Order: sequence, then structure tokens, then C-alpha cells
Amino acid sequence: MKKLKQQPVGLVKRYNAITEDARAQQYGHEVNTWLRTLDYLQQENIYLKNRVADLLQYDVHSDYLDKIEYFHNKFIDKDAVLSLLRHDMIELAAKVDLQDERTTKQALQKEEHLRRDMEKMETEFSRLKSDFNEYVFGVLLPASA
Repeated sequence: MKKLKQQPVGLVKRYNAITEDARAQQYGHEVNTWLRTLDYLQQENIYLKNRVADLLQYDVHSDYLDKIEYFHNKFIDKDAVLSLLRHDMIELAAKVDLQDERTTKQALQKEEHLRRDMEKMETEFSRLKSDFNEYVFGVLLPASA
């Protein structure tokens, strides 16, 4: 009977270390991308709130004030959500220890949850921004009769 050649233990450990390192690097890149996206969304949100303030300097008809207030409140809500997302990302990045299998599974679940939250935030923010711009355009430049 022929004996099968076994892989050296050191080679397997080195492969696992390389795999874990690659996973950690990918996770780091993804978190950095999310943080840059959050920075961008935060800057856009500030711009939109300033835009609301600019609109109020014009002689805006009182019929439009409720809708402008609605948008302003939505922008304030987005500030809170952006802040929470940033906090969750930083907290998770600080706790991740990819050498611990249980922590890795928890981190991967949290990462997937954050990924969905980021996709949702980007979609909602884009829609809100578009709705606001369309509304402002309609208020400032109403369609000709």
C-alpha cells in the first residue's frame, strides 16, 4: 500500500495566515470606501441644508414652507443616520480580530448588515436629493401656463 504524502503543517498555517491577511485587507479597503462615501454624503447633506437656508432668503410663498420644512427635517434625519453608520463602522473595525473564528463570523455578519445599510442609505439619499432639487426647480421656475 502506497502512503500519501502529507502537506507540511507550516505550509497550511502559512496559507491560512495569507488568506486571513487578504480578508483583513479587503475588509479594511471596504470600510475605508464606506467611510469616504459617508464623508461625501455628509458634505452633500450640509450643502442641501444650506440650500434650504438660501431658499428661505427669497420671498417664498407660505404654501411652499411646509414642503421645505419637510425636506429640512429629512436632511436632519439623514445626519443622524450617517453618524450612526460611521459609528458602527469604526466600532466594528476596532473589534475585528480575524484570528478568532467566532469574532470573524460575527464580523462578517455585521459587515453584511452594514453593506445593506450603506446601499439603502445611498439609494435613499440619492432619491431625497433628487426630489428636493426637482421641488426647488419647480418652486423657483414654475412651468409656464
